[in-house]
Parts: sequence; structure tokens; C-alpha cells
Amino acid sequence: MKCLKCGTEFTDGVFCPECGAQYDEKEAKKIEEERINKERMEKEREEEEKRLEYARVEKERLEKEVELIKQKNESIRLQREEEERNRLIEEKKREEEARTFNGTVYNSIEEANAAKKELEEKEREIEERTKKYTRSKWRLPKTARPSLHGITPKPTGTIEWE
Repeated sequence: MKCLKCGTEFTDGVFCPECGAQYDEKEAKKIEEERINKERMEKEREEEEKRLEYARVEKERLEKEVELIKQKNESIRLQREEEERNRLIEEKKREEEARTFNGTVYNSIEEANAAKKELEEKEREIEERTKKYTRSKWRLPKTARPSLHGITPKPTGTIEWE
């Protein structure tokens, strides 16, 4: 037995040899049950604290994971915006190149095409005139023919045009 007042252990009698307190078996059981309940509750409280700490750590881990996913999504969004911006710039550049002819930027592709056609017509006209007025088309007066005189004459300025 153990004294409830001073904690001295004894085996004989119902009174403590140290302090003289009477040993009550019902009181001793009640105190022992309270001690067991207190230990059990302390253990449950510690387990609950462990569960709460685990939940807190898990929550922090999930928050970090969510933040990383948000950052990744933001990065992807920015990359897509950059790609779209570059695509629009390239498209605008191609359109401007289509509207540009001989260093001039026209208001529309149709105007640029019209300028190209006009230039082609002028070049065709120049080519036709060049063919028409080349040296092979010049004719000298009949009296100045080289076959008659045995010499090669210089053009005198009289040219017959076809």
C-alpha cells in the first residue's frame, strides 16, 4: 500500500508509519483512476497535437504546391501571350511586305498590286520601244548603200521608221 498523503509505501496496518494518515482503499482506487484518466487524456492530447501538426505541415505543403501550380500557369499564360504577340507582329510584317512595292508602302495590297501591274506595263512599253528603235531597224538612203560604194557609211541622221 501507498500513503495517499506522503507517498510512503507500507505493508502492515491501515495507518502510514511516517505521517499516521489512515489508508482508505476506496480513496486509493479513486486517486489511481484519476491518475490513469489523466495519463490517458494527456496521451490523447499529445496525439491530437501530433495530428494537428501533421495537418498544418500538410496544409503548408499543399499551399506551396498550389503556389507552384499558379506560377506555372502564369508562366504558360505569359508564354502564350508572347507567342500570340509575336504571331501578330509577324502577320503585320507580312501584310506590310505585301503592301510594299519598290520601297513604297501602299495603303492596301490592292494598291500595291496595281502599282506592280502599272510598272510591268511601263516595262513592256519600254521594251517594245527599245526593240522598235534599235540600230537594226535603221535604214539608210538608197544612194548611200555600202554595196554601191564599197564603204561603210556612218548614219547621216535620216532614219526611216517602220
